[in-house]
Amino acid sequence: EATRAQPTPSSSATQSKSTPVKPNYA
Repeated sequence: EATRAQPTPSSSATQSKSTPVKPNYA
C-alpha cells in the first residue's frame, strides 16, 4: 500500500473508501 501511495496518494484513499473515482484496482 505504501508503494502505491507514493505515486498516487489519492488512490490509497480511494481504495479505502471503495469509491469508484479511480477504478485502477478494478
